[in-house]
Amino acid sequence: MNLAEKEKRIDEILERGIIKEILPSKEQFKEALMNKRLTFYIGADPTGDSLHLSHAKNFMLLEEFRQLGHNVNVLFGDFTACIGDPSIAVLN
Repeated sequence: MNLAEKEKRIDEILERGIIKEILPSKEQFKEALMNKRLTFYIGADPTGDSLHLSHAKNFMLLEEFRQLGHNVNVLFGDFTACIGDPSIAVLN
């Protein structure tokens, strides 16, 4: 993907309104997307009842960032889920 195509895809992502607020600014985020290799992370509790199809937009956005050359880390935790959910007992 050449530089013009990359910039066009980044502009499309930023203009779609998927990302509600960008700090410190949209321009600085675009600059970073254009010139750096960023790492994005998303985690999910596989035991939770709140993970549903609507979360797909987050994964789709991360896939777009991956295609632009950035690092994406997705974690579906097992022990991590236990730490986050006090209703699950951890036995040694």
